[in-house]
Amino acid sequence: MFNETLRNQKKVAIHAECPPFHFDFIDADDNDENAIATRNDFYSFIGVTVPLIFRISDACVNLSRAAGLTAVLRVQPSEQDYNELQTTLFYVLLSFIVGHEWTHHVHGHLSTGAVVLRELVTDDLAESMDYQVKELAADGYSAYHTLRNLADNWTTFLPFLKFHGSTTPEVLDETFLACFIVAIAGYMFLWPVPDVNATDIYKLSHPPQAARLNFLMHEVIGWCRQNRPRMEEWIERQFETLMQVTAEAVLGRGGSVVWAKQTRFFRSPDGTAYVAELGRRIDEYRKALGANRR
Repeated sequence: MFNETLRNQKKVAIHAECPPFHFDFIDADDNDENAIATRNDFYSFIGVTVPLIFRISDACVNLSRAAGLTAVLRVQPSEQDYNELQTTLFYVLLSFIVGHEWTHHVHGHLSTGAVVLRELVTDDLAESMDYQVKELAADGYSAYHTLRNLADNWTTFLPFLKFHGSTTPEVLDETFLACFIVAIAGYMFLWPVPDVNATDIYKLSHPPQAARLNFLMHEVIGWCRQNRPRMEEWIERQFETLMQVTAEAVLGRGGSVVWAKQTRFFRSPDGTAYVAELGRRIDEYRKALGANRR
């Protein structure tokens, strides 16, 4: 499925030149949960390890069992572990992960064959803000394209869900968008939660979950304004609730405390300064991306 989509991608002016794409699953040790992007002279490779597939599948099972989440979505999953909601969340999430790694390629983050970009970096304080900007760019570009592609085809998977009440187009839109946000938030909460402070936060390879999801929401809202204007207010109202129930489902009891601790830091002067710097660098990145591809 993904390889056909990658083969049929349209040429875009801002994209870097890439060898033909190939996606595959990677057999790996049980503790090697990762998604990677790398390339050589012949292929632009996107890989997801089998242990990560199992991990995100289990996370989607937990999400599909979260009463707070199913209430917001207005759905009633079947009693099976691998139920309709779990399948929907997994499909959305895997599409986003592949899109994230694809962005590393087309945005020119892999200029040499020696580079391997990984979603999970074990030495998380070995990187810099430049890496964080690339990760946010990959999140945002993947979010836009995943939303665009799935929104055009939600009739192929949302009707399998059992809803409480009516299933008007508006309800289906809201469910689709909430599933998208929850699936990606659940994925990000799988990774180690950094102890955010004013010094180390600038040395991380990936922004902390709260910052990453905040920037992701900017992309989602931008997509809504272009494609589903009425959805902007709805998703803004539901965002905090969705984050809390997602954190609890993935991290267990006390998960919402983890979310609250990070958001509290980002409201502090140090957190505000970090977010402002990250935003400034993202703006510079986008301007340079367009200028370098002209």
